[in-house]
Amino acid sequence: MVKVPDTDSFALTDIFPAIIVSSKGVILSVTNNGGTARFNVLGTTGHLAVEDWAIISDTTYYNGTWEVTAILAHTWFETTRPYIQPDSGLWEKDLVSQIDCFDEALAIRFDPRYEGSKDRQSNFRNYGPTGWLTNIDNEDNGGLYSGIHGDGYWFFCTSGDNGVRCYDVTTGGLLILNDTEGAPGNEHFDDLWVQEYLVFLTSVDSVAGKNYLRTYTYNTSTGIMAQGDVIQSSTDLGTHNVFGDGTDSGLVFVVQPTGPAGYGIHSFKYDVLGNLQYKAAYTAGSYRYYKGVYQGGHLFVVGDNGISSFLRNTTTGVLTLVDTDNLGTFVGNSIIYDSENDVLIVGSQSDGPIVYSHSSGVLTQEYRGGSGAVAFPAYHSASNYLYFQEPGSGDIRRYRFDESKNLVYIGEQAFNISNKLYIWGLAENIVIATDGYDGIRTYIIDFD
Repeated sequence: MVKVPDTDSFALTDIFPAIIVSSKGVILSVTNNGGTARFNVLGTTGHLAVEDWAIISDTTYYNGTWEVTAILAHTWFETTRPYIQPDSGLWEKDLVSQIDCFDEALAIRFDPRYEGSKDRQSNFRNYGPTGWLTNIDNEDNGGLYSGIHGDGYWFFCTSGDNGVRCYDVTTGGLLILNDTEGAPGNEHFDDLWVQEYLVFLTSVDSVAGKNYLRTYTYNTSTGIMAQGDVIQSSTDLGTHNVFGDGTDSGLVFVVQPTGPAGYGIHSFKYDVLGNLQYKAAYTAGSYRYYKGVYQGGHLFVVGDNGISSFLRNTTTGVLTLVDTDNLGTFVGNSIIYDSENDVLIVGSQSDGPIVYSHSSGVLTQEYRGGSGAVAFPAYHSASNYLYFQEPGSGDIRRYRFDESKNLVYIGEQAFNISNKLYIWGLAENIVIATDGYDGIRTYIIDFD
């Protein structure tokens, strides 16, 4: 990690290596926009802006330093260079002075000893932690991986036709396979949720034309699983997601983010052996729902109507609507609760990252990115880094919270995953990602 000397006077070479990661990227293609070369980027455009200078390299026709004339964030930029031919290569913001580097620097990455105005040179210290994720281990022996959840020690995931797997990742992020339970018959395991000593998962049997909710018990000391109960959750063959309230209330919920919108939120009661009983369905408005979390006495569920809060009856499974918010145009597609900042963090299909607080279930939107699709937020309180997946590219965006619970963009990292992220606890700085195709991967967070 690069450290800037603790002094008011230091060299450009001390600063530049510490921030270049946020100021360069890949040119995927060059297209003709009325005679102007449009550089279509892969991932982020960093902090590039009109009137900046961009260094183009590794191309056949466009190498050189050119002034930026137009830009669409995370998509493309144009310069004074005319179009010649299709091409690809690399771009880099031209940082030629200490002032450029200070202007490029993010305020939250100044030394935390300093408060108030970040007046650049006098406060610029120890520019280091980035939240960058370093790959530690990979596992692809189980085929398609999708559902992903854990109990703080054991980590479980569904692996399609290969069933459900239990891993221990507490040894520096190494994936240690502990147990596997195969999918019965023609079933294909989909989503997964862990609550108490039970694993809940959804599956689809395309031959029988049915979707199921299944339970497995597991030994909290050894992680060894045993089959529990199964109940039909739907005759629709689309994806079904499952989530609980994280308590011992004996309730879990199944939603269907694809297929008929009238499915709503189905509640199921379970006992100590994992035996399941269907209780009720919330279908008001015929919305599609994606995922939910429980916090402060309320269940918060995201769907194509934004985010809704509910009271739940732990005996009947009936959900009572308290509040709904869809300020902006977003469709909620994922949600987590961050206990450190006491906020709900929502991924959306059009308005970027969104942050909510609530009072007795009444929602207040604290922050909204405003554009772009992000999914599967994963937050590490100890490091204050928040990660979102970009559904289109599979890349990962990194953010941090500021003092006002706003999110500040840090950078982007190419992952090429198509499914989910999961932070392993608070003490371990481990991120687990499923790529939706051929396995799971573990990463270490840079926050030292």
